[in-house]
Amino acid sequence: MRRHLDWCVATVLLSIGAVACGSGESGLECAPQKTPGLGLLIAFDNDGDMHCLDPDSGRSQEILDTRGEFDRGDFVEILDLGRVSSAVWHEPLEALFIGLGGNSPARGLMMRLYPEIGLATAIRNFESELYALPGMAAGTTNGWIYMPQADDSGVARYDPGTDTYEQLNTTAGSDSGNGITFALDGRLYQCGNNHLYEIDPANGNGSDLGALTYNGFPRFESSNPPIVAMTTRPADGVIFCFVKDGGGRGNISSETYLCVLDPITRVLTHRGKTQRPLEGLAFVPDGLVSIP
Repeated sequence: MRRHLDWCVATVLLSIGAVACGSGESGLECAPQKTPGLGLLIAFDNDGDMHCLDPDSGRSQEILDTRGEFDRGDFVEILDLGRVSSAVWHEPLEALFIGLGGNSPARGLMMRLYPEIGLATAIRNFESELYALPGMAAGTTNGWIYMPQADDSGVARYDPGTDTYEQLNTTAGSDSGNGITFALDGRLYQCGNNHLYEIDPANGNGSDLGALTYNGFPRFESSNPPIVAMTTRPADGVIFCFVKDGGGRGNISSETYLCVLDPITRVLTHRGKTQRPLEGLAFVPDGLVSIP
């Protein structure tokens, strides 16, 4: 698996809430978190390796080389993760869960990633129910993880603590973006077809809040660039998103833009382009990832 950083201490310090990353070929790639408690914004490249991102510019730095355990029946195989299409920090279990998409060893597989050893273990495969795992959202008060379907307008939820799965009613999800996240006030938001929707966590019903407005982005190549990931910063409630341009769902060579969403105005404000295609956007606690 390709490691492109020259050197990186990338240590998330609990005492100062900082990430100290070295300079790669393109210069400083991961700016320090100067305020304790903000958490670390992470994402994954097409090999499944973890990157930290500067929330203000979208600049990224690879910080964790990952592998996964894949059950092959009579043996377990250790492989590169491939495409990590979604990620979420699960507060009740204090665990980082990831979902695998196409171009991975097991599409639709939910895994738990242990950053201290860079290894992911299988939790459950949802390929037959959801096809893939394009998005995941978890609240802080119960164990449910909400997952939009990849190929139609359904949403499901799964509790990894009890291994309970429920298919909910159809929502506004679509194959033109399946970013999904909980706001700090408990509202569940999902983006699809360039619209923002509020999802009822109890039954999956979606309310169309209106069209999205894109502010400060370069000119898109795609006529309908999808929002492929959403996550909420626990410290202040800012919603971060990935907009992918250049091919839509399933294209792993597109441009990825980091932006923030105002759910009241439905405005997406551009923060910066990542150096390489990334998915699986999530905030994790300070101190979770440490690479000496």
